[in-house]
Amino acid sequence: MILEENTKDAELEATQIQRDGFKVNWRIASTKQEFIDELKKEKPDIILADYSLPSFNGMAALKIKQQIYPGVPFIMISGKEEADFAIQCIKAGATDYIHKDRIYLLGPIIHRALQELQIYQDRIKAEKALRESEQQYRLLAETAQDLILIIDVEGNIIYANEAGAYYLGYSREMMTGMNINYFLHPNSLSVETKHREAKIHLKGNNNHAFELNLLDNESTIIPYEVSSSPFIKDKEVMGVLYIARNISKRKAAESKLRNSMNQIKKTMNATIMTMAKVVETRDPYTAGHQRNVSRLATLIAREMGLPANEIEGIRVASLLHDIGKLDIPSDLLSKPRRLTDVEFNLIKSHPQIGYDILKNIDFPWPVSQLILQHHERLDGSGYPGGLTGKEIQLGAKIIAVADVVEAMSSHRPYRPALGLEKALQEIQDYSGILYDKEVVKNCIYLIKEKEHQVSLEIVNMI
Repeated sequence: MILEENTKDAELEATQIQRDGFKVNWRIASTKQEFIDELKKEKPDIILADYSLPSFNGMAALKIKQQIYPGVPFIMISGKEEADFAIQCIKAGATDYIHKDRIYLLGPIIHRALQELQIYQDRIKAEKALRESEQQYRLLAETAQDLILIIDVEGNIIYANEAGAYYLGYSREMMTGMNINYFLHPNSLSVETKHREAKIHLKGNNNHAFELNLLDNESTIIPYEVSSSPFIKDKEVMGVLYIARNISKRKAAESKLRNSMNQIKKTMNATIMTMAKVVETRDPYTAGHQRNVSRLATLIAREMGLPANEIEGIRVASLLHDIGKLDIPSDLLSKPRRLTDVEFNLIKSHPQIGYDILKNIDFPWPVSQLILQHHERLDGSGYPGGLTGKEIQLGAKIIAVADVVEAMSSHRPYRPALGLEKALQEIQDYSGILYDKEVVKNCIYLIKEKEHQVSLEIVNMI
């Protein structure tokens, strides 16, 4: 739009703009009313205004434009040379100023003005989107069931969401300004420590997570899972944003599950011990043998640094390692003389029988395999599979050593106890041949260096 009394001057300006590559569709106004009417008809992309008109002037037109279309570029055109005048126009809100003798510069000025307009429009859109986003986030924060807090560097609450505060029995206004320590359960770690830890993490702009017990307005303990992140204002960390989720139901479910698992474990242990005692009733001369083997095997596994779950599997398997003897005639088990080859071969079937008894029980450990292999030897001379070296599971190698030490140290119907020293000599002489070197080394270390009193009962657990 061109505010100009002289039509030829307006045509000259339009022509100059076209020469600079713009597609021009222009309108002209020369009075205040015409200017207002043209503005109301259609919003212009840019306004060119002669500073001085008989009944109107550019400065008055600028004020009107600012009220109707504040973002539209406004370029003042005048014959005045004074720099002060140009500054006055810019201060009043004009996008730029050009002298009438320099109309040839109009194209670049308009190009720059349109670029600035685009930047202005983008900024307006961004600000609108930000306002809408802030409104959405505020709505989300206020209605979220999680407790959302912003806490300053001293631990004082500077923001609390309404819904989160409600579940603690407070209003947002009541919580704001209070110190977070007021809501902290005494048995929890100091929130000041937590807050300090969070701030340390914030230096690296990292989230920090922990669990915390808070007290509601009736002093009821409520467990929360808390995550923190920096609260930044003007590029400076002003405090910490905490989002705390009530995990009471989860904690109750976890407790119920733990109790259930503990009960299952107790039942399983009782069942295992009962099965072990049943074997002892068949073989009274070796009463306690399985328990003693289990104690020693467990200590060896622990000394070797095996994982807790693997150690537990070895403990259970060694408690039941002779369960296959349930299928062996009891007179053979208590025979007071050496067995014949046929009788001994029958005894040698007990690992396979034990495996067959337990293979369908879904233990969380390879119990049946360890029982099957506990009489295997590294050189393949063992039974029932004649396995060698790495074919034998480590747990079975541990049970084998514990079984030999306990058996040789204890009385049998066909011989007196050979003694602990001979038992240790046996496993040392055949270390790496029949028995695993590491297992033998740890067994001897346990008994000699740690001074465990291994006798007929073998080991009293530490």
